[in-house]
Amino acid sequence: MISKTLTYPFDLFKKRLQVGGFEKARARFGKVQTYRGLTDCTVQIAKEEGIRGFFKGLSPSLLKAALSTGFTFFWYEFFLNVMRNIKEERRTDDLGEDHKGR
Repeated sequence: MISKTLTYPFDLFKKRLQVGGFEKARARFGKVQTYRGLTDCTVQIAKEEGIRGFFKGLSPSLLKAALSTGFTFFWYEFFLNVMRNIKEERRTDDLGEDHKGR
């Protein structure tokens, strides 16, 4: 969460620069902002929106990161346990066959 918060402004710059070429399509949604590059983007955000502008949309981004990480760990542990159980069943079956064959 800390790393996501610290790097979020750079993600915001990237996203704003990426959508910069779609001014015509975005015109119906209100003010269309264009940037000449990373420095211009940073300066304009600071002037027009202040420091808080660098963190617009952080909350949904943190929620997404938390859910994504949680699901990743859940499924990793789930399938790890499934594979462990399968391995244990095979070991138990192999031991049972060894005793029957004697």
